Amino acid sequence: MQQKSELPEGWKSVSLGELVQPSKEKIEPSENPNLKYVGLEHIESHKCQIKGYGFSVDIKSTKTMFHRGDVLYGKLRPYLNKVCVPNFDGVCSTDILVFNATSNLNNYYLMRFLSTPNVVDYASNNSSGVQLPRINFQKLSSYTVPLPPLSEQHRIVSAIEALFARLDATNEKLDRVQEILKKFRESVLAAACEGRLTEVWREENQGIEFKVDILDSIDLGSSVDSEVIIDEFNLPDTWKWTTVDSIGHVKGGKRLQKGSNLVNYDTSYPYLRAGNLKNGTVEGEILYLQQNDYNQISKYTISSSDVYITIVGACIGDSGIVPEEYDGANLTENAAKVCDLHGVFNQYLALVFRSKIIQDQIQNQTAGGHPTLKDGVCFGPPARLLGDR
Repeated sequence: MQQKSELPEGWKSVSLGELVQPSKEKIEPSENPNLKYVGLEHIESHKCQIKGYGFSVDIKSTKTMFHRGDVLYGKLRPYLNKVCVPNFDGVCSTDILVFNATSNLNNYYLMRFLSTPNVVDYASNNSSGVQLPRINFQKLSSYTVPLPPLSEQHRIVSAIEALFARLDATNEKLDRVQEILKKFRESVLAAACEGRLTEVWREENQGIEFKVDILDSIDLGSSVDSEVIIDEFNLPDTWKWTTVDSIGHVKGGKRLQKGSNLVNYDTSYPYLRAGNLKNGTVEGEILYLQQNDYNQISKYTISSSDVYITIVGACIGDSGIVPEEYDGANLTENAAKVCDLHGVFNQYLALVFRSKIIQDQIQNQTAGGHPTLKDGVCFGPPARLLGDR
């Protein structure tokens, strides 16, 4: 329902239908094949811009004509409420309302008004249709528009554009900060996994005799890949190279049986999906197994002493430790666990898995358009796992 508020002096309330009407100017593609065509998919709503366009020569049916400075408004879901002001003449989809510029209205003011949350909610709640709901102008036309004098509209538009420009600049800076933070994390992990992070500590504790008996019992083996990796790094004297299967066992999770369904209430049998395994821990909504499903896959669990690693999907290679509260939870087939660890601290192993050297090995072992680790072979190539002990 539209909310009413007291307007500043000089403003007035008018319905959208009193202010503008959709353009009825149509054109056959053959009349001007060089006109640019704008579809709903071309409007970048959050920026109120057109991110691309086609050409009417490719369009076979009659389309609506628009002119530079008109307001284009998408009335069909999932593109409902997409709005922009083009800086060129063209034709557009009939699922786009075209509002021509008028003498008492700054069309950029109208564009910004149509983007406000209240208008968006109103259009969404008043759209009709089953598969592709849309808002018709008859319903939209009754919406009340707070209309300031034209000179104030210009000032409002200028203020909005200035503020949004600052927001865009801030977002760009934040994006750069995120990239800097990502590289910083990578450099910290690299330093940790190459012994540089604890270099001062080793110098201060030179008199301590490290226990390396477990390390000495682990054999790297003869892998061509291992020789390449070893040559790239100079590890501290007390460190060793090894492979994952030398310090633990790699086991996979289990797919749900056909016809099984997870539930969103606690059955005491949490099922950890790949989407839950993020940022070194468990996040997001946890779904649960029903008793019969749990009985079929009860052996495929993960302990808080294990290390998980995702092996399918966009987040392939994510690794970490499950919190104590999920100790014994069932594990998806889209992840693996390294269990029965010896000679390595599980939290250290999880960090090493997230380091660049291991991530590079994982990427080299993925296959297909949808990344999948082939039979877990990323665990075969050597991983630098063990530090000072």
